[in-house]
Amino acid sequence: MVKESRFLRSKRLRASLWYAADGKCQLCGCDMPSNWHADHIVRWAETHRTNVHEMQGLCPQCHYTKTAQENRKMTTAKQLNLFSEPSHQQLNLSQQINLRKHQAEFLEICKLIKAGQPIKKILMLVTPGGGKSLIPVIGAAQLIPNQPFQRGLYGSIADAICWIVPKLNLQKQGEENFDDAFFKQHLAHQHRVMANNNEPNPCKGMSGYVATYQAIAANPDLHAQEFRRKRYILVLDEFHHVKEGGVWHRFLQPLVDQAVLLILVTGTHVRGDCQQIAFMPYKQTPAGVTPNLSNTENTIVLEYTRSQALRERAIVPLHFEWGDGEAEWIDETGQILETCNLRLEQKEIINIENFPRESLTPSEELNIMREKIENYVRRYGIKNGKEPKLLNGEIFNYFGKYRKEMALEELRKVWAWLQKNYPVTD
Repeated sequence: MVKESRFLRSKRLRASLWYAADGKCQLCGCDMPSNWHADHIVRWAETHRTNVHEMQGLCPQCHYTKTAQENRKMTTAKQLNLFSEPSHQQLNLSQQINLRKHQAEFLEICKLIKAGQPIKKILMLVTPGGGKSLIPVIGAAQLIPNQPFQRGLYGSIADAICWIVPKLNLQKQGEENFDDAFFKQHLAHQHRVMANNNEPNPCKGMSGYVATYQAIAANPDLHAQEFRRKRYILVLDEFHHVKEGGVWHRFLQPLVDQAVLLILVTGTHVRGDCQQIAFMPYKQTPAGVTPNLSNTENTIVLEYTRSQALRERAIVPLHFEWGDGEAEWIDETGQILETCNLRLEQKEIINIENFPRESLTPSEELNIMREKIENYVRRYGIKNGKEPKLLNGEIFNYFGKYRKEMALEELRKVWAWLQKNYPVTD
């Protein structure tokens, strides 16, 4: 049976649920806030259905309380069934899922850790869109046993995972990644995590939790106490947001010190303000202090560049068109300069006249000619106070076609006609 998503995403269905509740929490009766929750009356783990007729609107606090009570009522037998051990057939990951380069390398490192290698920190530089969000799932699947928390379980590395992210929407993404049926099957795990923003008992009987940096800073003692209670894998997602010596650094340090494994993941090793990043190793070079991306006995560095992601088709190549706009700047003499159309600036970054004709395909040459004529029409309009659409109308009247319908030779004739009849003087 295919399991439905446990999240009610349809705006129309959420609206109908809100109206059915008359905008009131169905437990405490308060006015539901904008971040109200769509709750399964009978928990999703038992029905695997997300049907609006079997749901109710709750305020976040009532939803958290209800979920905590349901977790406490779960019998040990039910928990063991949810976290059963994977079969031997499930363990051959290479035959079941096509991992990207950095994901496969991370999987091998997890195996080394299980084999006793003293690796305590994994630094991962992954190009945006390259697939960072699967790393915590692979780590949990490999290093946390598929059963409820039992400290000291033979052969286990950790009891739970804490995944810290910079935004609330990434918390939801974290929950979804762990709940994804495809990953559960092909990574052979039964783990679940819960978004937590400083509620007591962050795991709620699950295999970990997802928090934000802001939540950690708001109640650092809660999380420090939780890390003393269990052996945690700590994942700092987009950790370049944490400045060396900043507030977040100070509150995260006790968690880093307590974690059995620290996984640092980011798409960049340089902050916009050029300040050093907390927990990033650095070294002194003749050019100054730079990130130290060398492996040590306790630290492994993995990189997944944009070119590697393109080769593996993890991301798609993007083509950026030439934009338009206004600009004002001060030149080196102190004079204020401006242009009302960036395309018409004489010192353009890209000069289509400089393209060697033999290197262009007919299609590329056609597009360049169209762009060239469009720039000329705009420039003439600005210099002479004439709307571009009026000049485009005259082109149509003379040639009997719109420019987009013309072939390359016809556009060349339009170009010559414009320069002769509508010259632009600088």
